[in-house]
Order: sequence, then structure tokens, then C-alpha cells
Amino acid sequence: MDQRPDLTAFLANAPDATIVIDRDGLVQFASNRVEPVLGYRPEELVGKLSSVLTPDWLRDVYSQYRAQILADRAPRIIGTDRPLFLRRKQGDDIQAEISVNVIGEGDGLRENGGDAVARDAVQG
Repeated sequence: MDQRPDLTAFLANAPDATIVIDRDGLVQFASNRVEPVLGYRPEELVGKLSSVLTPDWLRDVYSQYRAQILADRAPRIIGTDRPLFLRRKQGDDIQAEISVNVIGEGDGLRENGGDAVARDAVQG
């Protein structure tokens, strides 16, 4: 994300929690809003598998979601038609809405990676 400092600054200060992951599920970027929503400082998530945010009881389902999203490459919002949950650092699960978009093409690091914008569905 350091290649475009203006874009990085924009995403870092976006009103929703924004996370960019690579094709292997590693967090490459996390915005400042991640901390109030999920309890993690951005630097705590970078380099970790995004599955750290997945409740144990939903790991299989979310793995299927991720595979389908990467295959379809279509932007979508998850959590509006049925409840979706994220695991906070404190260990509790919150209901969330996530906007997902696959980004990057070719042989770069972020090929088949994507970004996810999370919002606490209860607090708005």
C-alpha cells in the first residue's frame, strides 16, 4: 500500500474499518477505524491471516465465501440478507456488514486479493 501514499492516507482515515488482504489471506493494510470496531490496532493485523477475525464456529462457511468471492471477482455486500459475524480482539463476536471487492490482476502480490470494509451492523 505504500506505493500510493495519497490512497493509503485516504483509506487509513475512511469512516469504516477497511482491511486489504492478499491472495493468501494475509492482511496487507488495516485502517485506523479497525481499532474501535474490532479492537485491533492496524499494525497488529498487518501480516496476520484474516481468519483471526473469523469466529471459530463460522470458519468453514467463511472459507467457502472467500473462495466464491475470489472465483467470481464480483463486488458484494455480505451480512445484509443473513447475519455475518466478526471476532473482535477481545474474543467477542459482533454482527457486521462487509463490503468486499477483489482487487489486483496479473502476477503481483495482490493478485486475487481484495479489500473488505466492515461496519458494526448493530451500531451502524
